[in-house]
Amino acid sequence: MSKKVVFRVGDKVKILKLESVQRVGYPLSIYDCLTEVQQKYSDLISDLMVKADMPWYDSNGFKIVSGIERSLAFGLLAKYKFGGNERSIHKV
Repeated sequence: MSKKVVFRVGDKVKILKLESVQRVGYPLSIYDCLTEVQQKYSDLISDLMVKADMPWYDSNGFKIVSGIERSLAFGLLAKYKFGGNERSIHKV
């Protein structure tokens, strides 16, 4: 069994194979959950906005619905425990 390599700040590394990296972190991202929220709950959010008689845009022209969707997506991330407890490199 090989020993796990740990890199620290200031270490020098040699890049042997250049690859594009999308992000580094846990398996699930906010964008994964945001897609799920938009697919599952868009009608429910629309009904809520209509029933609450809320404007769809704030005074700066930003969609208020986007904030609601992001909040729900963060809730899903917590529910799914970010897809696991191991961080990894996610390539493009």
